[in-house]
Amino acid sequence: MTRYERVFVIGNAEGKVIGLAARHDPAEGEPHLRVLARAGQVVVEVSLPPEVAKLESLVDVHKALGRFRIQDGKLLPGDTAAK
Repeated sequence: MTRYERVFVIGNAEGKVIGLAARHDPAEGEPHLRVLARAGQVVVEVSLPPEVAKLESLVDVHKALGRFRIQDGKLLPGDTAAK
């Protein structure tokens, strides 16, 4: 299993990935994370493509997700025609 196999992504109304969060087990006393979508945004949990999942840094993962879009709760290549 890669480090970031599944992440939560936030997408805007056009399907552009604008944020992400990965699951983690916080140390005792550390805050837990909650991801909320604002009006016109969605939050979905997605499986990352292998070439993105192997990246070491969440910053690099976020940059790589710029090539994708969210549609119908799925992460799709950015060049896939909208239906």
